[in-house]
Amino acid sequence: MIDSEDVSLKDFNRGLINFLNSSPTPYHAAANIEDILIRAGFQKLDETAEWDKPLSGRNYCVRDGSAIAAFNLPENYSGKGLKIIAAHTDSPSLKLRPCFVVEKMKYGMLSVEVYGSPVLSTWIDRSLGIAGRITYSDADYTIGSILVDSESPVAVIPGLAVHLERDSVAKKEINLQKDINPLVFDAISSPEWGERELYNFLMSPFDISPDACTGLSNDLYLYDTEPALITGINSSLINGPRIDNLAGCYVAAMSLAGADPALPVMSLFTDHEEVGSVSLKGADGDFPYSIIRRIFDDYENYASSIRDALLISIDSAHAVHPAFPDVHDTGHSPVLNGGPVIKYNSRIKYISSDVTRLMFQSACSRAGVPVQYFSARNDIPCGSTVGPIISSALGIRGIDIGIPSLSMHSIRETTGVMDTYWLLKGIDSMISQY
Repeated sequence: MIDSEDVSLKDFNRGLINFLNSSPTPYHAAANIEDILIRAGFQKLDETAEWDKPLSGRNYCVRDGSAIAAFNLPENYSGKGLKIIAAHTDSPSLKLRPCFVVEKMKYGMLSVEVYGSPVLSTWIDRSLGIAGRITYSDADYTIGSILVDSESPVAVIPGLAVHLERDSVAKKEINLQKDINPLVFDAISSPEWGERELYNFLMSPFDISPDACTGLSNDLYLYDTEPALITGINSSLINGPRIDNLAGCYVAAMSLAGADPALPVMSLFTDHEEVGSVSLKGADGDFPYSIIRRIFDDYENYASSIRDALLISIDSAHAVHPAFPDVHDTGHSPVLNGGPVIKYNSRIKYISSDVTRLMFQSACSRAGVPVQYFSARNDIPCGSTVGPIISSALGIRGIDIGIPSLSMHSIRETTGVMDTYWLLKGIDSMISQY
């Protein structure tokens, strides 16, 4: 199927790659999701205002710029049969500290913190951009925010030449404090450069001068400026940044945008999954419950309906590595372009049960989509997802699924051209079938 001339497959992957490339931060990912929803006829609700009851139609709300809840509810919705698709907008990265420019040995460096669990070696000697949110106050101390993106390489984390370190490079441990500070300028050619100048550079497209602001703050990320692309001798692979979990976000947004108006479907896009989800916009905060509870007229309707609902948690799955097949369990070694992966764990790191596994398997069979399985080896701990957090908090059954990928948490990850497309088809079939 990799050589298929299916126009919809080509269009889907073109859209996916554009989404990856235009979403360097959770804020940009949320803005792009919002754009997909608006084009599909969704109306924005203010979370601080009262919502009309009964709630119906296509609506969404945004919390703090990087988390979104969107829902497609039929007229006179009874509360039964709700499908909730969940994904997270954040990816492992490096984030700038509040005071972010330091000078060392006549070099201007950025002071950064590690966000999540990135494979730090893959960030060294890469062309890095800076993007995120800048918040400012004007002369009247009114606070506003803008999304910024350097759009071009402005930083690099230089590695140490092998000649200067005789120990094997493979054995070198990266010091989280000393070894990951990006170089942004040299003080010889740019003696006046500093934080104010970087703010000015990022804010210049908005005609907002830092000098005219009474205060500045930031939530900025470094990102790989090399775009995502289709690769492989037969164009069968997608290689790019933030596939975990922006590919899941894209599927959740596209599935909801294309959902039948008669079907009750909701998509949740939470932030901060990579650092534990405990925040006002994370899955382990009140965001999922608060939004879902507002859909229903009263608590009894909510309590009875949520037990009838289904949570579909999307996150990346580990494809078997050709050089390291032994780190996978026999029979649970997904391959690229082998189809979406059902993730299972007896310690409930994933929420897939025997019932929900069969439901998704049946839905995929109906749609002509192959299915793979992942269950971690007993001696290798697996990660987790937003699935168990939301499932336990709401008391909702669910399934954890994802696309097989290589190099998870690297600055660039790899998946197959068929896998995300098949995941969308499988989810669409599950929503309409059950």
